[in-house]
Amino acid sequence: MHRSYLGTGLENDHHGIFLNDLKSLQHIDFAKNEFKWPFSNITFQSQLQSLRFLILEGNMFTIMPIYLAGFNQLSFLDIRNNKILYLTNKETNDIERAYTKLKGPLAILLEGNPFVCNCDSLNFVKWLFNTRVKLDRHGNYSCLLYGGSFTTTYQVYKMKQDVENHCFTTSHRGDQIIKDKYGKKYELNKEIRKMEKDYKRILDDTLNKLIDKLEEQKDKWEKKATILQTENVNNLREFGLTDQWTFYSVKPMRSTVDQLKYSN
Repeated sequence: MHRSYLGTGLENDHHGIFLNDLKSLQHIDFAKNEFKWPFSNITFQSQLQSLRFLILEGNMFTIMPIYLAGFNQLSFLDIRNNKILYLTNKETNDIERAYTKLKGPLAILLEGNPFVCNCDSLNFVKWLFNTRVKLDRHGNYSCLLYGGSFTTTYQVYKMKQDVENHCFTTSHRGDQIIKDKYGKKYELNKEIRKMEKDYKRILDDTLNKLIDKLEEQKDKWEKKATILQTENVNNLREFGLTDQWTFYSVKPMRSTVDQLKYSN
């Protein structure tokens, strides 16, 4: 199945039909098939007891493509030259469970993945040099350091204390750690975000109070305007000018507002 371009077909095989009933299959080579997504739990359901060698080299996986601990005999996994940046704690724990379950040697090939060596991947780097799983190149792979330069996982492992200090003083979000005069530590950006949140709350409260004040003043003005308009109508009636009210009504609010200005 090498270079058979099975990526699309198997990704849509939601019922595990492709490998169904091949219960004695021990070796599968799916190298260079443009796989992107992890296999579903049912893809290899018929091979959980038999499969020993699985080759997934040269695909486009960004995470661990299988649940390794689900297999009973799998002792060789080749995931070289994929797109994996690092393995998470969950993925390395799964590998360790598979190793314990297998009760024998387990080999995993990882070379050629674009590994990064930063605060997020430091546990992965430590795992590379502490696991009993057999790794190609003894776990020493090229990786991109957080500063933008290339190094190796072994070099990062040797200076892991420096990396841990870096991660402590500047979190992976880029928040600078500062200390007050009492030695208490603060994440600078976190404190700034907190101040911005408090400022927004105070501003919202102030605006709401101002709006309430304006609404209250508006009610007072409307009441005064009603009183003044009523007085105007009464005055017009007194002089027998009610028929001309239509002429005056086009600008009652202007005269009312003018009177409000002087009445205040």
